[in-house]
Amino acid sequence: AFGALVIMSPRKVLKDMVDVSDLLPTFCELGGAKPASGITIDGRSFASQLRGEVGQPREWVYVQLNDARYVRSERWKLTGAGEFFDMKEAPHRQIAMAADSTDPDAKAARAQLQAALDRIRAEDSGSAVAKKKRKQAK
Repeated sequence: AFGALVIMSPRKVLKDMVDVSDLLPTFCELGGAKPASGITIDGRSFASQLRGEVGQPREWVYVQLNDARYVRSERWKLTGAGEFFDMKEAPHRQIAMAADSTDPDAKAARAQLQAALDRIRAEDSGSAVAKKKRKQAK
């Protein structure tokens, strides 16, 4: 799956990685509001980039649809099943990469994206939803 977020800005085209979780903090910042206190917000505002200023772009985004999940950087994609793709021709084509690729950029990207997936899995396994699912499965 490939998705794109298009927001009209008179200044420039934003090519930074943006996640749906980034919308709330961005809209809050643009509207001069503060998110409710006491809640954790995973997103980060990209309002600075919309204004043509330097922001804090993401290195990767996380996508989950039912049990399928992947992490994606501008150039690379790693699925939860371990499939690794070069996305330089996205959205038209994704190029499968061998797990034992010796390309230094691919190796570094795979390691970075695998670390992100591992961290997300660890967070998920401790979540209330995951605990409830395990209890129901017994």
